[in-house]
Amino acid sequence: MVLHFDPVAIELENRNQWIEAADYLYEQWKREPQDKNGILCAGAEIWYLICYWDHPFINREIDLGLYMRRLKEITETGDQCFPHDPDYLALFGYLMHVQPFWFVLERGDDVDEIQNRGLEMVEEASVLAPDDPDISAIRMNFQDHYERRSKQLCQWGGGAVNDYFKAVLNAEE
Repeated sequence: MVLHFDPVAIELENRNQWIEAADYLYEQWKREPQDKNGILCAGAEIWYLICYWDHPFINREIDLGLYMRRLKEITETGDQCFPHDPDYLALFGYLMHVQPFWFVLERGDDVDEIQNRGLEMVEEASVLAPDDPDISAIRMNFQDHYERRSKQLCQWGGGAVNDYFKAVLNAEE
């Protein structure tokens, strides 16, 4: 799995302009809604922003509901356009499994159901791409309940969100 983050988004992250980076990638994705890399990058960036919205490095309040709706919109498009794409399944499966709350928008949405769907997506990705080291690392994280991490090198680009996923996939035991 390789994510190619836009250099503008990386620069915004480097300047601690997290909201602007998420907005930028969302707008880029809206221009080409069926672009797989756009879905992966915008989804990962918005998920990261939501996860860390109350940390000092964000340094501003965000409209959490807006970004949750955007994440759901991106996810629904990904589900329609890439239902059997291993990169989409692995990344969004990871996002759903680790933080299912960010995918719950409506009363009645079941957090456990979303979390289980994420695990199923990662399992399907590993069947579709058994030799992909990043997908294998994500799957191992779930199997070992985050106690063991892959030591395989991830080939993702720069930026803080990429660094997050590199750390998750490459952490030492």
